[in-house]
Amino acid sequence: MSSSQETKISANNNKKLVCYYFASGLLQVTEIDPFLCTHLIFAFAMFKHGKLTEVSPSDVKLFGQMANLKLKNPALKVMLSVQNGFSELVNSDDATIKKFYNQAIHYLREYRFDGIDLDWEFPRANEKEKYSRFLKGFRDAIINHSQNSLRPQLLLTAALPNNVRKLQNYDIDTLNSTLDFATVMAYDFHMFIKNADITTGFNSPLFPPANEKKIYSTVGLMDYYLNTGFSSSKLLVGLPTYGRTWKLKTAENHGVHAPAVNKGDPGPVIHRRGVFTYPEVCSALKNGSHYVWDSEAEVPYLYNDLLWCSFEDPESAANKAKYFLQKCGGVGVWTITFDDAEGKYSNDSQKFPIITAVKKVLMGADNKDSSPVSQPVL
Repeated sequence: MSSSQETKISANNNKKLVCYYFASGLLQVTEIDPFLCTHLIFAFAMFKHGKLTEVSPSDVKLFGQMANLKLKNPALKVMLSVQNGFSELVNSDDATIKKFYNQAIHYLREYRFDGIDLDWEFPRANEKEKYSRFLKGFRDAIINHSQNSLRPQLLLTAALPNNVRKLQNYDIDTLNSTLDFATVMAYDFHMFIKNADITTGFNSPLFPPANEKKIYSTVGLMDYYLNTGFSSSKLLVGLPTYGRTWKLKTAENHGVHAPAVNKGDPGPVIHRRGVFTYPEVCSALKNGSHYVWDSEAEVPYLYNDLLWCSFEDPESAANKAKYFLQKCGGVGVWTITFDDAEGKYSNDSQKFPIITAVKKVLMGADNKDSSPVSQPVL
């Protein structure tokens, strides 16, 4: 596919494919295809003592590498996501917050970012009004800066919760009026189920599985957001490239909601209990794990001996993108870092197979099943 074709995802239908880059050492910025996503978001920076700043001094080099991707694809938007320090900032006095707006805008411009993504997890009830005021002030500061500098407005976006109770602490009208778009974190649903650590379950089902509430599914959560009056064009459905794992109590009982001892043992790539990257998923399948497609939830899982893993694959990701194609503004992926960057496990050696499957749908290339979805090598 030529570079001119690659940009059609944004030029033709304005659908967004927003990819978060988690700076963990698993994926180098220079290995990212600048034409893969419409927006690339660096995760994370932080708010500290009333200022926007990098988490580590070494991140500054990565900022430059990410901005340089725009030299190859000028249509690419590069952003910076912030996760820590919100409470201290929004509870500060007006003068401190005003200084922050100016400092943050200067910081974003200095490192050639096109905007900022706010990943506050999560405001408390008594911070709802303060966060709204913060967002309105930030938007006004961005507009004023653009008018005074004669430069395009910086983007202001947010990641939003997968829990409707937490959503009550956000003012929807304010989100609509201040944000350019927002990604709903439609994953980690099973954490809300009773005894989540000792019962297997789906990380990000499209539809609710048997005996679970609709709200603990991607369809249920997105429908809830849309019913609040949130602008559908600004709403992105979140999609994970990682899986959630468990250590089964017995190898014989390996279905959904099977009893488990605990989260799964660390894998060979990310070395985290309870989490598999997509390459770790594919490696497990290649080494004898059983693949199961759940026709109710429309997502897969695998099992092998005492290992159980709920995960996303290119087929389930494409299905989600198709379902929401006309319902919202695009897809937000957490994270490009956990996809198969080398294409090592795809039958056709497709790099970033999960994200590529989503992109085909958003571009219109896969809406009539005109091209096969890359499947893992089993």
